[in-house]
Amino acid sequence: MPQELRKLLRNILVRPPKKYTAALVADIFPHVKSNESLDDLLYSGYFHVIWNFFHADVTNNHLQLILLLAYYELDFCNQTSCLETLASDKSKLHDLVVRVLQATMDPSTNNVTLNGSAFLFLSALVRYDVSFLRENKLYAKWNNNVLDQYLRTFSSLETVQHPSYAKCFIYLCICWAVSDEEMKSKIRNLHVALFFTSGGMGEALSKRLGDLLSLVCYEESDFVSNQVLFQDFGPSFDFLTLAFSKLDVSHTQLNEALEDVGSEQLTKIARVLNIGIDLPTKFLVEAITTKVLGPRITRSTTFQISRYTEFDLFDLFDTRNPELAINPLIPYTLELIEDNITEYEQLILSWKVSKQIHNHLMSTLGRLAITDGTKAEGIKGKSKYFHVVETAEFTGAFGNITIKAPVTSLSDAVILLDVHRPNDRDERLRIKKFGIQAARVAKVLSYLGKLVKVRVEHLGEATYNAFISLPGNVSTNNLRQLNDAIKCSKKLSIFENQGNPDESAIEVFHLKMDVLENIEGVKFEDKDDSHKHFQYNGVKFNFNFAMGMFNLGESHALLEMLTSRVLVVKADTNSGRSSLTNCFLHTLQRNWPNERCLVILPSRLAITQFTLFPGLESVVKVGLLQNVTDVIRRRSKLLKKVSEISKILKLDDYAFDTNAVNALMLFTAHIVPKWEDYLSLLNKSKRAIERYPFERFNFDEEEDYEIMLTAVLEHYAVIKKTFADLQKLLPLDKVDQDDVQAIQQFLVKTSKYVISSIEDLKALESFDNIISFSSSPEVLIPLVQGSKRVIFFTPEYYVGLIKSAESVSNSPVELSTIGVRKEIAALTGSKSSVKSEYNPGFKHTVQHITVPEVKSQVNIDEAKYAVYLFQYFRLLGYPHHQLLVMVQSPYMNVLIEEILEEHKIYKTDVACDDAKGFKFGWPLIQSCQDPFSCDYAIVLCHLGLSMREYFDVAKSARLGLYFIGSSLTAPYKIRLGDLEVYTGAHFSSGNDSRAKTEAYEMDGAEHMGEYVEQMTKTRMGG
Repeated sequence: MPQELRKLLRNILVRPPKKYTAALVADIFPHVKSNESLDDLLYSGYFHVIWNFFHADVTNNHLQLILLLAYYELDFCNQTSCLETLASDKSKLHDLVVRVLQATMDPSTNNVTLNGSAFLFLSALVRYDVSFLRENKLYAKWNNNVLDQYLRTFSSLETVQHPSYAKCFIYLCICWAVSDEEMKSKIRNLHVALFFTSGGMGEALSKRLGDLLSLVCYEESDFVSNQVLFQDFGPSFDFLTLAFSKLDVSHTQLNEALEDVGSEQLTKIARVLNIGIDLPTKFLVEAITTKVLGPRITRSTTFQISRYTEFDLFDLFDTRNPELAINPLIPYTLELIEDNITEYEQLILSWKVSKQIHNHLMSTLGRLAITDGTKAEGIKGKSKYFHVVETAEFTGAFGNITIKAPVTSLSDAVILLDVHRPNDRDERLRIKKFGIQAARVAKVLSYLGKLVKVRVEHLGEATYNAFISLPGNVSTNNLRQLNDAIKCSKKLSIFENQGNPDESAIEVFHLKMDVLENIEGVKFEDKDDSHKHFQYNGVKFNFNFAMGMFNLGESHALLEMLTSRVLVVKADTNSGRSSLTNCFLHTLQRNWPNERCLVILPSRLAITQFTLFPGLESVVKVGLLQNVTDVIRRRSKLLKKVSEISKILKLDDYAFDTNAVNALMLFTAHIVPKWEDYLSLLNKSKRAIERYPFERFNFDEEEDYEIMLTAVLEHYAVIKKTFADLQKLLPLDKVDQDDVQAIQQFLVKTSKYVISSIEDLKALESFDNIISFSSSPEVLIPLVQGSKRVIFFTPEYYVGLIKSAESVSNSPVELSTIGVRKEIAALTGSKSSVKSEYNPGFKHTVQHITVPEVKSQVNIDEAKYAVYLFQYFRLLGYPHHQLLVMVQSPYMNVLIEEILEEHKIYKTDVACDDAKGFKFGWPLIQSCQDPFSCDYAIVLCHLGLSMREYFDVAKSARLGLYFIGSSLTAPYKIRLGDLEVYTGAHFSSGNDSRAKTEAYEMDGAEHMGEYVEQMTKTRMGG
């Protein structure tokens, strides 16, 4: 159980061992069975503990934990802190590498998991710094023998499954070939990939890795020259020698022709093509085919999900060793990153999407009992995604499918299945358990009732008798070319973006003189009492430094945001990202009013917490009902003004105020002509000025002419603005005023600045500027076409973008944590910048509040306590928007909502702090997996947080952090016990009774509930 491991890790953390004991490894190692457990080890700081006690003779388990953590951190977390720690002590690292080389020197050893872990570690080491391997005293001997010995072992296993470390071995070969040209040549000449892609040996993942290795090592040969060489080997190869290009020849066709010739002839062909002949016949055939036609898969087909088969959707994820989990796409893409991030992003995204599809397929099939898929009675159970196919007729790639039951909605793609009787003797899980012989991705063209029209790129010869539709969160649409939109230049000035080199300097805000002087690359031009002019990256800026508020990191980041094409900013949750984004938007509004900007937040809840600075115009938060309410209210207000004007003109019978079209007719047909007539008769007399047709003015006889005229002009300017605003809302007339979604889409299309969550990106179009608070850049792939600036705020560097989007100063831009109390900052190792010592009404700033343990899916006491604590915060005057409730379990979320409604707190309630109309308001509730910044966090721990989640929630809170749960497994020291409160407290005063009395201890949820109920009655006057 994960919780058992986390308790062990916490004990190690809070009492760091001064001496090594066997239990440090022996107690932990049995629990390391998945990526989740490796993640817990990594975020608990366990790696540093076992590395401190490492020596040349440690146990294999001790060694294996070090190896797996260093590999896992690089491939799954995109970080190198473990490898950096290893490299900081070269003597110990040398001993570690010696142990690794010794462990993998002989393939006949039975320690399969250690060998696999060693290969994975070496795959990370050669990418980090291959010199640590090359300079080792055992490397020369190991390098001369290891490839040959392992290949001989694998080639002798013709009918048996590869050892489970085979995939780790070939994974190392891929990383090695990418990092070292000499090793790439050696791997190519030994035809390593063929031992995995030929002959049906090995599991699916090993085969896929073999395909990727063949791509990495492939050396293009001249097809025409090869055609000439094959002319000497008879007419059986005419299909090859007479072909216009190698695209006209299939791998299968050439394979079959080569298998039909004798071994002597095959050897001659291999010798002519300069292929080593010391290979088994089946490998030699594949080596010749690859040399002539290239690898069976191409760079493009590896991420075309529309071409995926049962191999990609089922077999590839059917692994027997989860503790040796591999992402097979990371090393292959390393050689692509520097010049072309398109393939990197598409490859990673396609892997994620195909894994999503696989999980969905297995979940859907798990609801069914399949005894024979070819018979109607052979499939029992039900799933809304599973559909039985009665007939399927295909003409080329296009097909008409008739299903058993009609559908009312369908995803953009379905997975066609050829389902037969399950076969217990087959090693493949899809056949063994479900009888699935084939699977294809089909694009849905249309559907009506029982008829579904599809397009399948790679149909095959199977007879499809079922399909599974996909949920809304999985899309198989073609992935757009990210590289076309984001060029990998390291800098692109604003002037180049705008195409106007004569444009005046950019006006920016919130910068300080003394801070700018410490930013490398800032060049000052002149200064006066209130303004400063400077250049950065060849761009001119001016600013009012009296308004300065940004520190060094924020100022540097803002300048980079304005002068970089693509920028990655390392920023934790509480690091000033929101303030920087606001300043960036205001700078756009001031300098480039026609540019649009999209801000992407991790969740819809984060949108409600994202505060916009005053003065920003034409901004919409996608998904918030308030947007719709505001625009309808604004439209009604404008039409009311039109009604008032029409009454003055005695035209109110014509209903000009019913919609924007009629209102604009009033303006063009009546207001403009009357204004022109007025101007034609205007003179300096009071009487002439008072003939103004749209308002009655009664000026004094001695009123100055210019003052009277100014009053008239200002009034007419208001009228013009009213109709100009209505002009912008004109498309809204075509929208159903009761259709919230349609109005929301209108707002998105017409607003300059759009704040959206990741869930709502599908409906959006391209923008001039994009700012993403998501650490995964693939969410932007459909949006970045034509974008001028793309900015990522991410807590972890994303390998693909760091390689291609470094800042101009050639050092990553980093923001420091701000506004966090010292007790919270200490949990994550960040710096504190808040001087206030306590939260009014609370004895502690950080605390874990204990409740009784339960074994069910929900803990009622925990949920009740969270609600009471939220109410207590609000009764003390803490602002509603500064509070956040975080839950680990969705079941706890539902339970909290039920308890809130029992307390007569509803989702429609709006928080109010007025003395007479006080309302708690519906609390903001968010998942611990993706927390957004807040001032005060209430965290429910039922079912357990991972070590990473403990760090994430601690980074999200600024001023108060209160955990509620039965047990504590946090990777940091924290006070454990009952909540202690002070009376006489209020948020606005910042004081309580702590100077006069002792803290009042809450003895459990029931006691807390009684205390809150009493406070509520007092506050409400009950």
